[in-house]
Amino acid sequence: MACFRNYEQINFTDGSNHFRSYVVALRSKSYQRDGDDYSEYTSAVFQQLNDTAAYFEEDSRGQLYIFKGATGFQVSFSWPHFPLKGVPLTSLVPTTATIGGINYSDVFILNGTGLTDLRNYIKKIWYSKSRGILQFEDTAGVIWNRTI
Repeated sequence: MACFRNYEQINFTDGSNHFRSYVVALRSKSYQRDGDDYSEYTSAVFQQLNDTAAYFEEDSRGQLYIFKGATGFQVSFSWPHFPLKGVPLTSLVPTTATIGGINYSDVFILNGTGLTDLRNYIKKIWYSKSRGILQFEDTAGVIWNRTI
């Protein structure tokens, strides 16, 4: 799964000089030992910058959570203003997708169409295991591509 650094900024554009920026507000990593069992987790908290559409502070936040332990490997994902929270990526099958002219073979397409509202206006997300979030689509049908 993609790794993020503290305070890393992730930028998206709709192709017409509009930008949305997010920052990794907190990245943490931990190891635990319980007898002969070892576990580790990594998480990254995302915060949308200059978010004027948030009704509540949590609307501007999302999280990537990765856990590896005796019970297996678990990954869950949330994104600001996306209606599905804590989507378990480990239960989904990645697919191939061409985004920005680049072919990816490890993309999860998260679809929240039909669950969107004024607070959660992102209806679809393309998330790569190797690169993180690649693009998203809002309720107006506008595609926002990550700038690399």
